[in-house]
Amino acid sequence: MTNKYLILLFFLLAMSTITYSKKNILPIEIVAIQADKIVIGEIISVKNNSYNLKVTENIKGGNESLIIVQKFEEWTCDIRYAEVEIGQKLFLFLKNIENKFEIINGSTGEIPIINNRITLQNEEYKHIKYESHPYSIDLMEFKTGIIKFINCFAMSGKSDTYYPDSLLQKCNDEEFKLLYFTNKFCEWICFKVKTKYVIIKS
Repeated sequence: MTNKYLILLFFLLAMSTITYSKKNILPIEIVAIQADKIVIGEIISVKNNSYNLKVTENIKGGNESLIIVQKFEEWTCDIRYAEVEIGQKLFLFLKNIENKFEIINGSTGEIPIINNRITLQNEEYKHIKYESHPYSIDLMEFKTGIIKFINCFAMSGKSDTYYPDSLLQKCNDEEFKLLYFTNKFCEWICFKVKTKYVIIKS
């Protein structure tokens, strides 16, 4: 085998490895629907593989005031925004796996709250007047939008759990229209739902 073919083979193997190792990013609407628990809280102690979170607000799933959250495993394509430290305020989307709370989709489900704002690193906001990436939102606007969204939509039984092509609409059409006009985040997420998914009405 000539050097030219060896170089080509090496290049193809390298590209294959890069493609394979890329993080499969879930959109925020799917993370919210899949979550067993959604909370706002503050880290009060840190262990090797977990941290204790003082819950300031339970948005979905139970009324605990303190929970233990498993750290997600960082790698090349999914690095935490900063080292885990006491005092960090977070908006978390969690799965309950064998009575342990695990963060959904790594950094997608663990969002820092800084100056009462959150930033969706993997989402792009497009509006008639501007667009921005990453999408930075006021905490109250985001929280309101998530609450209203998960009250209106759920996973469809006919849909793939990781990359669904359909969602179940639990609310009526009038409630969906009201959701659309709640705030800009709701407008954005509703536009995504209408254009990206098949809507199955309950």
